[in-house]
Amino acid sequence: MVLHKFGEKLYSGLVATMTGHLKEIAKSVEAAQGAEFYRVESQKFIECCDCGDYLKKAERRLNEEIDRVSHYLDPRTEKKITNVVEKEMIENHMLRLIHMENSGLVHMFSDDKYDDLGRMYNLFRRVPDGLSKIREVMTEHIKETGKQLVNDPERLKDPVEFVQRLLDEKDKYDKIINFAFNNDKSFQNALNSSFEYFINLNPRSPEFISLFVDDKLRKGLKGVSEDDVEVTLDKVMMLFRYLQEKDVFEKYYKQHLAKRLLSGKTVSDDAERSLIVKLKTECGYQFTSKLEGMFTDMKTSQDTMQGFYASHPELVDGPTLTVQVLTTGSWPTQSSVTCNLPAEMSALCEKFRSYYLGTHTGRRLSWQTNMGTADLKATFGKGQKHELNVSTYQMCVLMLFNNADRLSYKEIEQATEIPASDLKRCLQSLALVKGRNVLRKEPMSKDVGEDDAFFVNDKFSSKLYKVKIGTVVAQKESEPEKQETRQRVEEDRKPQIEAAIVRIMKSRKQLDHNNLIAEVTKQLQSRFLANPTEVKKRIESLIERDFLERDENDRKLYRDPDVVSLKTRCCFFIVICITIRTNVVGCEEVLTCASNLQSIVGDSNILPFYLEQGIANTIGCLQREGCLLRGEHNLLGEAFLVMASVAGIQQQQEVLAWLLEPLSQEWTHSEWQDKYLSEPYGLVYLFSEAQVMWSSFHSVTFFDKALNRSGIKKANWNPENSSTPDSTPINPILIKYFVLSGSCSYFPATSHYTLSLVSICTSNFTWRDPSCNDHE
Repeated sequence: MVLHKFGEKLYSGLVATMTGHLKEIAKSVEAAQGAEFYRVESQKFIECCDCGDYLKKAERRLNEEIDRVSHYLDPRTEKKITNVVEKEMIENHMLRLIHMENSGLVHMFSDDKYDDLGRMYNLFRRVPDGLSKIREVMTEHIKETGKQLVNDPERLKDPVEFVQRLLDEKDKYDKIINFAFNNDKSFQNALNSSFEYFINLNPRSPEFISLFVDDKLRKGLKGVSEDDVEVTLDKVMMLFRYLQEKDVFEKYYKQHLAKRLLSGKTVSDDAERSLIVKLKTECGYQFTSKLEGMFTDMKTSQDTMQGFYASHPELVDGPTLTVQVLTTGSWPTQSSVTCNLPAEMSALCEKFRSYYLGTHTGRRLSWQTNMGTADLKATFGKGQKHELNVSTYQMCVLMLFNNADRLSYKEIEQATEIPASDLKRCLQSLALVKGRNVLRKEPMSKDVGEDDAFFVNDKFSSKLYKVKIGTVVAQKESEPEKQETRQRVEEDRKPQIEAAIVRIMKSRKQLDHNNLIAEVTKQLQSRFLANPTEVKKRIESLIERDFLERDENDRKLYRDPDVVSLKTRCCFFIVICITIRTNVVGCEEVLTCASNLQSIVGDSNILPFYLEQGIANTIGCLQREGCLLRGEHNLLGEAFLVMASVAGIQQQQEVLAWLLEPLSQEWTHSEWQDKYLSEPYGLVYLFSEAQVMWSSFHSVTFFDKALNRSGIKKANWNPENSSTPDSTPINPILIKYFVLSGSCSYFPATSHYTLSLVSICTSNFTWRDPSCNDHE
């Protein structure tokens, strides 16, 4: 072929045409020859190579073709040429490579073949459905491995090891996805769904994760840097997110946190609070409100003990007592177990009781001796001295040997009145644990029997001066304890399911059965996975109480009734405030709810049937049983005043009588009447005590706020005639107290005394008698 040249210019059109034909011919030849070439070569490689080697050869061939195109061919032909290599060497052998025996994908996961996994990911992503095949195998492998883990009885014997294995598996696959799979989000989602699947196969996973946290925060994180602590807590939160029954975890976590705080065995308060912040971020403040309340109680108890010893300086030289005052609603419920304390400790406890109840009104103390500890100084044979750290039960047993050399099991049981199961574990710890056996038992055996006898081990010795004697107790719950915990969880779920149903129906007005079940499940999934059978039972219960109604023609269609019984709504309001008791309902929300109830109907019968027997009797009973906190007492009282504002003077006076009842009881003592109410200056002496003054100030301002919200006209209310057949009358002495303490605006204008509380606070008080012109 001859190309004519005129100066520097070629016949460009002819050259372009020829070049194009040459490229098309080369492309066709290459494609035809390449497909056959790679088909034969791939078959040869796959017969003699394992998966890793085959992937290396395929990668090398692919790179060679890409390099050849860049040097000799039009770049636009690269896609068609590489497709040939991808189809013949990868796509046609994809399943065989993945499932190849002793070297396939599962083998790569097991042996941490990060390079081979990365190579497979990069090659398979070039062919259709390549990555989906890898994900499917990875998902099935993780689920199968996880099922073996949660079904292995040996693994389940140690909860801490079980959870650590979960974390190790999660770290392993996180590393694979990060380094080999380019941090692909679809693989991360597949990993999360797989872990969620098999973790929830074990119904005890919430308990085990809480036990793992308990182990780490007791001793596992001791001496660890703050960054490492945060890493560990983040990993725990990762497992927590997989749990479907987060409320079960909450139950166990609260129990374990309580034991750590009360025994002082937490590694770091900062670590504890950090985990609570993470739980709060994940689940909302209602999930952690009671946990935060536990820390508040611990701080308040320290201040209380300082005040107790400041008021009893004579106790400094004797035995010391440290009391943690726990708010009933914030801490795990504990059955009050009776125990006969030694005389020295019993006297101290009574002094503290008198001090505490004297400084706090309307409260009740119930001793939890099964949760306490004690430090005893003991002298053994040959004058060897040790300080023993024991439980309260162990202290009660050991103190008996100050007055006896030998005691039988029945004598110990009768003297201490410790429950039999606890007493046997206590004696096992004291007599049968090597290196901690401060007592001896006859006859010697592994168990404690009712015919055994015990005496002090004079030969006891230890290299340590301080010896901690633990209590023999299983780390995991017994079967009855598990059933009790599960039952409490199920009972707590019922009002939450009902609340979700009511919220949904208020919004949707009409919904069929299946969609209602689906929406309830979706709303509650952040706390637990609602059982459809239980949701159905709650729906039936709400229908019986007129919260829902069925469509007349379609029984599977539910409607929100236009006018629900006000009695029923008030009842539901009480159940939510008292039964759930999550401390998430703010004052404004409760009052808004009460106002809404008030506006539904205009009749006078608006108080719930829970209170038909008398507000003071019903709510007072709840309070005495520890089911109602002081803050809830005030909150409900204010809400009832709002609800009662359209019901007339009788209902208003009944509510006020209930609110004033605790104060009324304080002012019925004759010595207080004689000392403080017989003459006007008596209150001045009383209010000179700051605690009493501020308590009175709180009462006055609270009632002023409550009455203002309720819309009660103070001038029209006569407390002296407030007694009704079903209500509790307000004590006249209490009325006089409120008159004298500056609340006379609530009472008739005929009151003879007015004493300004503000003047008392500033020590500039005045007292005026209408019969005199001026009297100071």
